[in-house]
Amino acid sequence: MSIREGVAVALAADAIRSRIVSGALGGGEPVRQEEMAGVLGLSRVPVREALRVLADQGLLDHRVHSGYFVRKRSVSELRQIYLMLEFLETKVMETIEPPSPEQLADLVALNREMADYVGSDEWSPMIDLNRRFHFEIFRLSPLKVVLGELERLWTIAAPYIAQKYTTRAQRAQTIAEHDALIASLSPFDRDRTLTLLATHRMQRGASG
Repeated sequence: MSIREGVAVALAADAIRSRIVSGALGGGEPVRQEEMAGVLGLSRVPVREALRVLADQGLLDHRVHSGYFVRKRSVSELRQIYLMLEFLETKVMETIEPPSPEQLADLVALNREMADYVGSDEWSPMIDLNRRFHFEIFRLSPLKVVLGELERLWTIAAPYIAQKYTTRAQRAQTIAEHDALIASLSPFDRDRTLTLLATHRMQRGASG
């Protein structure tokens, strides 16, 4: 695959993933190559490859002779995913190093950018910003293999994590909880950070 083709696949995957995470494509809904290629202004080849990538990531199901469909998770599956997220996030947070002033500034900037969308009808950018915020903290840990698995699980859970942004009150609560997390990192208070993350995690729920 050429660099140009690889870029087109990445763009298609990002665009389709964004539609799934935001709820524009719901669980069980078909994702048709030709239709999506037209929407994205791309040929069918990168879209087909992007669908394969998203199936490998657990966001799509591929059914022989039927095509691709947005993966719909059962309540039991979600509870298991959240159980793994809780375990891995806790292990990562138990090993993080204190952030540098520059890293703290990055966290503050990300949360301020998220805050800009609290009162907006178009709040979907908060989804990616939230992921970036959390992984800025998680990457303070040396557990790189665990971080890779954590990223995979976050990708699977993303459409459900995004549900905590559906109301203005939920979005405002997220910003306040992020502010508290930042405050617990300077001066560094690991126990406080772990407690705050556990409270923050409760917003996700697992009701499906």
